[in-house]
Amino acid sequence: LPTAPGGSKSHGTIASRGPPTPNAPKPSARASMIVRSTPPIPSAPKPSRMSLMVPKGGKKLRSPRTAPISPRGAPTSPRTTPGAAELSPRQRSDAGASEKKRHVSEAEMLLEKMIIKETRYIHFLELIVKNFQAPMQYDPWVQRISASERGLIFQNIKEMLALHMQILKQLKGCRGHPENMPPIFLQRCPQMSIYVDYMTNFPKATTTLRECCDRHKDLTSTLYTWQQLDIANLDLSALLACPLQVVIQWQQYLEALIKVDVCTDDQLSQLADVYGQLKSFMVAVSEQQEATDRVSRLMVLESRLSNLNSVLDEPLSANPHRHFVKEATMHVNSELQGEAPRQGKFHVFLFNDMVILGKKSAFNLNSATSMATSIKPMHDKKFKAKCQIPLYRTELHDRSMDESGGDSCFVLVENVKVENRQTQHVHTFIASSEDEKQDWMMSVLSGMKEMHTFQIFGIPLDYLMNTERERGRLVPRLIESGVLALRANDALNTEGLLRISAKAKDIEMFKDSVQRGGPVDFSGMSDHTVAGIIKLWLKDLPEPITTHRLYNAFIESAEAEDPVSALKEVVDLLPQYNHATLAYLFYFCKDLVANSEVNKMHANNVSIVLGPILLVEKSNTLDMSKHNIIFGIIQSLIHNYDTIFGTGEPRTKLE
Repeated sequence: LPTAPGGSKSHGTIASRGPPTPNAPKPSARASMIVRSTPPIPSAPKPSRMSLMVPKGGKKLRSPRTAPISPRGAPTSPRTTPGAAELSPRQRSDAGASEKKRHVSEAEMLLEKMIIKETRYIHFLELIVKNFQAPMQYDPWVQRISASERGLIFQNIKEMLALHMQILKQLKGCRGHPENMPPIFLQRCPQMSIYVDYMTNFPKATTTLRECCDRHKDLTSTLYTWQQLDIANLDLSALLACPLQVVIQWQQYLEALIKVDVCTDDQLSQLADVYGQLKSFMVAVSEQQEATDRVSRLMVLESRLSNLNSVLDEPLSANPHRHFVKEATMHVNSELQGEAPRQGKFHVFLFNDMVILGKKSAFNLNSATSMATSIKPMHDKKFKAKCQIPLYRTELHDRSMDESGGDSCFVLVENVKVENRQTQHVHTFIASSEDEKQDWMMSVLSGMKEMHTFQIFGIPLDYLMNTERERGRLVPRLIESGVLALRANDALNTEGLLRISAKAKDIEMFKDSVQRGGPVDFSGMSDHTVAGIIKLWLKDLPEPITTHRLYNAFIESAEAEDPVSALKEVVDLLPQYNHATLAYLFYFCKDLVANSEVNKMHANNVSIVLGPILLVEKSNTLDMSKHNIIFGIIQSLIHNYDTIFGTGEPRTKLE
């Protein structure tokens, strides 16, 4: 072996770790071959690959140095590894080729991933077009569903399909040449602008589809038949939610493409602009994104819950304020008045406005469900809904069950009306731990507080008028909307308006919806149902419009020398909101009585209906001796409206 300076053997190293000696002998080619083939001595450390490589000409290698550091602390060249400057040209070439091969491999993996997802997405779009959109363009649906409704439900679907079929063709052409991917992004990402309108209008589109199903009862069964045309058996709602995540998905593709480093510097600059453009698309719909995500999540839950029609009067996504909170499996004991008790293990779904109890049933979730939203399902089971517990009419109680096994639980007491009498259903939820109980109680309480802000029925008038939905108004929105709906329907000609009762179920359904934050919408209702809702609102007030404080003053005004002037003085004492609401109601009643020859509602009939609702003693006792007086006061408010309230239509909003 060649001897290093100082008489020690190098054991495979050409120079010692110290400074090189100028007069050191150069190793011969034979010696170099020996060095490469001689194994290291066991006691010495294993030589590195760098130390075994002898440059051409026998020159010694200098010890490796780190790459120069820029003022910001980063290497001046991100592609240069420490010591690269000291590598031979062949070493640098090998390292560069290895790095390039790695980037190409990552780019090819990204390309195949995109091809798979694009193929799957195109299949979903084709199902929408072939199985749903095309059949709706023929009889009988072309006559039942308007062109504008179809356009809103299937907005830009065909354009999306054409775009992604072109993208898929280009992606397949990049196989073996992943460096051709950047131009695809530069060309196609700006065309993603068609998703802006789709995402913005998605909540409205789902509402339109639901309204069409409600209007045509056989449409639901027809849609189910159409979805069975494909082996995937995907429903239209889940398919329509698939495009919602495409823009975000392409943002992720673009980030991954930049990281694999197959782009030129010019392409990187252009891709940065394209990435900003994709972000601007999301900013354009940011205000609607929360509503879109909420609807998507509820649609996923609808696909997991069967039998919803028997426990809910509307789809989960119908209420614009409803959102999902959490779910868990618990043991529940329900004591139901007038029904058999219900107990056992239930899967409990908590929303901000209600609790749904469900039982497990075997079911495999469609793969489209997880693609439709970014939310991954917790379970691969479907649940059958058994009952719902509205939070707006429920009380929450903390109750321990230490005496019966050490478990802790919370109780929901639901106030319900059974056979026209108020009663209670008691639901006991047994938690698996104290922490779980406290967590659920906090979530339920938060939902109750939120629902309290939406309530319209059964709360004081002054409190209602100071809520956000009534801000700036003198007359509650429900009263004004109801009266305007009656006038629009020409209800002044409806015989027995206010006197004839409507279906109690229809009125309770409306009340249940608005108490959860649903819209005050009277479209499609009969005149008697609208009138019944107005009467129910007046009846549910904790204090009547005329107030308990002024009850005796109203009664005494009837016995004054000038009853009309005395009645006007009492009416003027009413609080601002009470006065404005009473004036608006009697302005309508005056017009109703003026058309009594047609509707058969004379002033006496109106007083019999409204008297017991508007003038109520605090003790709430029935004093038959005062009924005639009350009827006379109501008739006087109608006949002397201009004198008591003034001429002209009353104001409904603050100036």
